[in-house]
Amino acid sequence: MSALETARRVLRWAAAPSGPPPAAPLRDVPDLATPAPADVAALARLTAETAARLGAGRPPFGDAGPIGGGALLLAAAIGGRVEAERAELVADAAAQRGPGPVGWADELARLAVVWPAVYPGLLRRDHPRAGGRHAGLPEPLVARVLRAAPLAGVLLHPGAADRTAAASFAAQLVRRPRGPEVFAGALADPDAGAVVLTWRAELLDRLRLDRPAAVLEVFVTARLRHGPAWTDRVTWAGRRLSSLVRLDDADAALAVATVRYWAVLAALATAEPALVTARPFLEGHEPALRLARRYGFVGAAGPATEGATR
Repeated sequence: MSALETARRVLRWAAAPSGPPPAAPLRDVPDLATPAPADVAALARLTAETAARLGAGRPPFGDAGPIGGGALLLAAAIGGRVEAERAELVADAAAQRGPGPVGWADELARLAVVWPAVYPGLLRRDHPRAGGRHAGLPEPLVARVLRAAPLAGVLLHPGAADRTAAASFAAQLVRRPRGPEVFAGALADPDAGAVVLTWRAELLDRLRLDRPAAVLEVFVTARLRHGPAWTDRVTWAGRRLSSLVRLDDADAALAVATVRYWAVLAALATAEPALVTARPFLEGHEPALRLARRYGFVGAAGPATEGATR
């Protein structure tokens, strides 16, 4: 089967994912550079559906620019994972970009392909296997796919990609139309494990000095959309930490990651008290902040992951 047909099968699957993505050989890889009009239309539909699901607007993030070939390459790499070395090369090709500004429609197209293959479900950013591996994708391919889709790195998890670069990309995202809303909606969801929550805490802490309003919006959204779930998670984390004997089990890691996540808001409240107290609808967060301070996750200097993205 040709690489182009493999990519087509993955695009059809990504539009209504069920089970693992299709797997097929990669033949005639150069044909990916000349997709048929129907292939371009299918990718555009998938991108528009993902934009609607995320609330990214139309055009996505205010960018009416074209969708490049990177998303099609990623679809081929995911489908061609049975030929591991060739699939990795195709994913690496997708990561190559020319000079110029970020093409936000193109970035969303890449996310639309990667999202259901690496993180199943609606913004379910974690998986029992800490590396985010899903549906039989080998870890080296997962890392390469995420490197080629930086929007996935911000909203989901960066994998092995450069986290400083991911934070810089996030800073660009929150300056785009609908960017703060999409960012907040993704990072506010409590349905995440220790690996992803730890990444979110790091990312939010990197942004809070330069983009405090965008960071605050994450926590407001967390309480507005997911208040009861976060209350349950924080209550559980407090009980777990109070009886902590070992630091190396999964429950302890999740409890620590939960408190570190909310420690960013505690640091923001210390540094920008007027900003936090003036924001309406931020209610019910006090127990999480008390936990963060009680267990030393935040102090006068803020969380241990202190640092801004300028």
